[in-house]
Amino acid sequence: MASIGEWLVMAAIYAAGVVLAAFLRWRMAVKDGVPLRQAKTFPEYLPKYPTDQLIPLAVCTLLFFWATYFAAIPLILWTFYSSRPSTKANQAAWGDVAAKGNAGWLAHLGPTHAQRKEAIETLFSERRESVSAALMTRWHVVLNMYNFVYFEVTRNLATMDNREREYLRTVELLNSSADGKNEAYAAWRAALLWADGKGVLGQVAWHFNEQQNQNAAEPLSAKVTKAMDVQGLTVDKVTTLLLHHLSELRAHGNLPPELSELTTSATERLTGGSAAGWLKSSGLAKTVFEKQ
Repeated sequence: MASIGEWLVMAAIYAAGVVLAAFLRWRMAVKDGVPLRQAKTFPEYLPKYPTDQLIPLAVCTLLFFWATYFAAIPLILWTFYSSRPSTKANQAAWGDVAAKGNAGWLAHLGPTHAQRKEAIETLFSERRESVSAALMTRWHVVLNMYNFVYFEVTRNLATMDNREREYLRTVELLNSSADGKNEAYAAWRAALLWADGKGVLGQVAWHFNEQQNQNAAEPLSAKVTKAMDVQGLTVDKVTTLLLHHLSELRAHGNLPPELSELTTSATERLTGGSAAGWLKSSGLAKTVFEKQ
């Protein structure tokens, strides 16, 4: 039978094991794409650890009276196992968030493409409101490991030049015609709003494998830029892809009349190939060309 002094020593060793488990969780855990160590300091997290890990801590504490300080070992092993970011689950969850956000934007514009088209034309003619998008994008690293970034971005139409605005208008119309079901259109919307760093970021979530990202403390904007570069979603590449896509659609012989009209007018507007260039007569209001 151990003496009181021996029990106190074993309790102290067990307590040190608990603190080590708390430290490991603080170092390893990721919540909403943000490492816990960035959200809180270890002294801030330590008092919250018992409630955060109530069940495993209670089980191991009961086990202490049988296994003494060795009871800290399963707690530490559990910390390693449970703190690993579930990349697939995170990707799926943030993919759903992005899909819901973009569906909400379409619903805001209207229930049908005809109504959304009218709303989009009004939106881009007045240039007073902001447009938002959400995107979850991932890329392969090695074996079955993937990096991913989720972000929300907003940009006011008044801050965009004519070229940027017209490309975005075209993508908005294409996205509406596809009822938001075309993944390329969703990615192009986000890319044009992010505009290589000009857009305003909202929520950002991410998971980079350590060998791919040694600087976990870098700005969130740097993570978004990295993801867009890897995926070829810079403004120059997206505009090139869009023009090529419009050319392919126009070459298709069986387009619905509305989509055929959209691709033709968009191509003329973007390439300046006709009177339907950058600035239509309906868009003269509030410009230096407006009649006095």
